[in-house]
Amino acid sequence: MFQPGATTGNVNQRRQLYLQNPLSSDIYKKQGNQWLNPAAFQAPAPGTHGNVPINAFVGPGAFKVDTGITRSFHTGNSREIQFRLELFNVFNTVQKLDPLTPPNAYAVLNSSNFGMITAAADPRIVQLALKYVF
Repeated sequence: MFQPGATTGNVNQRRQLYLQNPLSSDIYKKQGNQWLNPAAFQAPAPGTHGNVPINAFVGPGAFKVDTGITRSFHTGNSREIQFRLELFNVFNTVQKLDPLTPPNAYAVLNSSNFGMITAAADPRIVQLALKYVF
């Protein structure tokens, strides 16, 4: 079992970084979800804190295009019908990470998901709306 370095009882505390580059080599191959190399980290010595700062790791970049199209059809006097089409993530690119969730660097070191990207943003979403204005 993981023993916290500072013996505060907090399991999710900062780790000790031992390698120059903590990123996994899978990043460049674009394989899997392993973003951080677990071998780059160790538990800090008892009674000490680790040297990894809060929010030290940034996840993969995201590329997402959203768009919306509106068309109004006048049916007489002051009446009209409005049609709206909205597309989110138009090109359906994989968003491996929610921008507010960094890679899992604070999980227990011997956990199977340490350094992994465990969240994904929404896939392509299409939204249609029809409105009658009178």
